[in-house]
Formats: sequence, C-alpha cells, structure tokens
Amino acid sequence: MAGFVNELFDESGKPIERYLPAIKDIQDGRKVVTTAGTAVALAASTRCFYVFITALSTNTNRVMIGGSTVVAAVGATSRGTPLSANEKIGFPIDDLSKVYVDSVTNGEGVMFTYYSLIKGDEPCQSMSTAAPAGTASSKEKPLPKEGRPSVRAASKKPPK
Repeated sequence: MAGFVNELFDESGKPIERYLPAIKDIQDGRKVVTTAGTAVALAASTRCFYVFITALSTNTNRVMIGGSTVVAAVGATSRGTPLSANEKIGFPIDDLSKVYVDSVTNGEGVMFTYYSLIKGDEPCQSMSTAAPAGTASSKEKPLPKEGRPSVRAASKKPPK
C-alpha cells in the first residue's frame, strides 16, 4: 500500500504497518550561542515533526543539546547531549522552542533542519491501518488492542 512501510513483524510473522506521514515543509536554521554558558532555544515557538541538528564545522569545543536545563560546562555540571564539530543528532519533537543549545565558547552553535507534516504536527504517529490522507479510505482505524504488537514482540525479520 502506498504510504506504508512494512519493516517490522509481530510474533506471528504478520507485517506491522507503520504509516509514514507526508512532509508538508522543510525548513532550516542556524543558532549560535552568543554568551557561552547561556542556553538558547533553537527558535521561537515553531511547530514541527522532526529536527535534525548538526554542530557547526567551525566549533572548537563541544556544544550541548537538550531541554531548557542544558549546560555546556567542563566537568560534572554539564547536562545534555554533547556534539563536537560536524556531529549530528535527529529526533521527533513537536516544537523547536523545546530544544536548547549551549556552548563553552562564545559564538559556537548548530545548524538544523526541521520538518512539518501535511496533517498535524504530532511527533509520534500511532500505529494504525489508516490510508494516506487524500486516498479513498483515509479514515484512521486503530488496530484493536489485542492486535497491537508489543515493542518487545516486534522484530526486523519475520519468524521462521
């Protein structure tokens, strides 16, 4: 079926259908920490589905990515996910204002690309048997509770 990817299987060998949402828009930006030790949000309130962050190639020290409590410091007080120059991280998120960057050196930072969806901006799509928006049967019908595979039961290969 168009719009679906079958790459996981439940314990009976039946493919688990996962809907890949259609991307409405791709945007990008750059965020530099002007004053080291002061965490800054990637952007003002900006709805999105996914963000992909790359540390600037000109960074001489690591930058830290995290929530509003992220701290780029040398030693035990640092918090967040460290990125050295050109290192990357990507994750689902519903708003760029929830992602912060901090650095130990003035003027260092990140560049980022974020994606918005055609229908909604929810970062985590629930498993369903829904057809892609705009098709003949685009009403979402969640799997019955007993038909939903557990995360532990899913595997990349079908059972023999």
